[in-house]
Amino acid sequence: NCCTIDWFKEWPNDALEAVAIKVLKDVDVSEPDRVKLREMCKRFHSSVRELSVEYLRKEGRTNYVTPTSYLELLTMFTSLLTKQRERVSSAKKRYKVGLEKLAFTAAAVKEMQDELTALKPNLIQTVAETEDLMARVSKEKSEVVEPKK
Repeated sequence: NCCTIDWFKEWPNDALEAVAIKVLKDVDVSEPDRVKLREMCKRFHSSVRELSVEYLRKEGRTNYVTPTSYLELLTMFTSLLTKQRERVSSAKKRYKVGLEKLAFTAAAVKEMQDELTALKPNLIQTVAETEDLMARVSKEKSEVVEPKK
């Protein structure tokens, strides 16, 4: 009734290696990086195991490091890697769209500048005509106003 069985035995390194190979085979990384990744995961697991022994010795409390913990480490790594890649991909898409909009705007501004340059002689001519018209109106106004006086 009050019996507890300790099923938490350590996995040997070759078992950790085999599980890491199986879980990480679908991760999209180069083979040298995959080897480093397996070594890193094994190192994390063994370091936590060693620190748990030290924790038990210092504090008198047990922290179980199980094979499930190792599987969770591998699963968490793959899910975090996927999320981070999605985030980077999204940022890259936003960056590309922004660059496209900037290029479009630069082309539109260039086109408008060309139009203004083409219309500048017309504008100068219209200003000259307006000044002539204003001078004529002023002259006619003074001719009309003087006879009334």
